Amino acid sequence: MKKATLEKEIFIDKVNNGKIISGYLTINSSETIAFDNIKGVVFLEARGRMSSYKKEIFSLEIKQNTILTKNKSYRIPLTFDSSNFEINSYLGKNVSFSYILEIHIDVNRDDIKKLERNLFSKVKSFVTSNYTIKTSEYFEIENLNLKYQVAETKTDFTMQPNLIVSIIAFLILGSSCAYIIPEFSIWYTILGIASVVLLIHLMTKYIKNTLGTISMETLKDENSFVCKILKTREFNLMNPYIYYEIIEKVMDNRGTSSSTYTETLYTSEKLKLSDFKSSPSLKFLFPKRNGLQSFEFSDASIFWQMKLSGKYMGLTLNYKCIFKVERQ
Repeated sequence: MKKATLEKEIFIDKVNNGKIISGYLTINSSETIAFDNIKGVVFLEARGRMSSYKKEIFSLEIKQNTILTKNKSYRIPLTFDSSNFEINSYLGKNVSFSYILEIHIDVNRDDIKKLERNLFSKVKSFVTSNYTIKTSEYFEIENLNLKYQVAETKTDFTMQPNLIVSIIAFLILGSSCAYIIPEFSIWYTILGIASVVLLIHLMTKYIKNTLGTISMETLKDENSFVCKILKTREFNLMNPYIYYEIIEKVMDNRGTSSSTYTETLYTSEKLKLSDFKSSPSLKFLFPKRNGLQSFEFSDASIFWQMKLSGKYMGLTLNYKCIFKVERQ
């Protein structure tokens, strides 16, 4: 008996606005075949400079108990809601986020012998073994109606390593080692480097303890957000300014050692803090580009980072903290 062949294709409309996604599955069989069930499964997939990862978002029932007449083309409509999607389709420098619709077609047991066996993907279950035909299609989500919304929270800034402090520590220990150590040795070199690192840490910690903690409180505002600066101790920074960045980050753990790749997607306007002694509040606008809300998926993430800089006793101090921005 001649085996049946199937022709199948998925078409999905690109979503720019609105919540409902529509499309259809076309299928044609060279012999009359009965299907018990046709189901769709939507996946979010991350690919890039890291291990690829795919997770199921949701599934949908498309059609049950269908008979395909020989050589007759069938167009089966399908719709689903895009509100289940966490992020727009995204193509970055180090990672991409894509959506896939995978169609599972369960053939009636009595018609399995009619089809070529290479059409099947064997799926084991705890009851029995079923034969399922699978086909898939990538599709794009770009919901331009979504707006940003900051998470109202309080976050502490972290002081970043200071170049001047590092140079001072290196000069102090370098001159001391040159005077004390009689001759060059690899062990003395390692000890010297470790001592420099320790001294930098102690000097930075002393500055932190002297100045206290700087925090940021984020508050919602229409089409923007408010950033309020809080301090545990009274001190002043000269010429302080503040701005935020949106960063793409990927961690590659595929080898024996891990690597981290970052890319700045957006940098806001730098705002001056005219009255740093008090608790100043500033308003930031969201970027015009949509779909860059805080998001973490496998070894890839998009995060928002606030940066604060100013001078204290001639030293340039740099602070940063991560805050969360969601979609409305």
